[in-house]
Amino acid sequence: MRISDQYDWEKGFHLIADALDRDRWGQLRESIEREIERGMTPDEFELLLELRAYWHDQTHYQSPYTARYDSLPWSLGIALIRRCAGVPCLDDMILLLERLYEYAQVACSPRSLPAFSQRLGAILDQADPDVDLDYWLSTREGR
Repeated sequence: MRISDQYDWEKGFHLIADALDRDRWGQLRESIEREIERGMTPDEFELLLELRAYWHDQTHYQSPYTARYDSLPWSLGIALIRRCAGVPCLDDMILLLERLYEYAQVACSPRSLPAFSQRLGAILDQADPDVDLDYWLSTREGR
């Protein structure tokens, strides 16, 4: 059964088909299904695919010690998107990611959290979940 049929995701059918059109897609399918079961929408999925592609090209986000953290984890990406007001556009998310990266450079220890994904997770844990992340970050920058 197609994921789009199983989860009544007709709007996301082409996105899912494109995402799974690769070798070794089994683990990817599990990640997609897990996030759909947790409430991911087709709009969030589309933005998350774009964010993951952007992240992959950013060598400064990667850990200097291991390739394990070289991609944006699905759950972290969804958490990041959901901390914004509505579903933002890719350009806004890229600007926010770069600001979060700069903030993480001073707010988190690169020694204990060498990869940006680890520091970003720590920042999201600190941030008030009831406040738009962009606003929360603006109150922290420049301190």
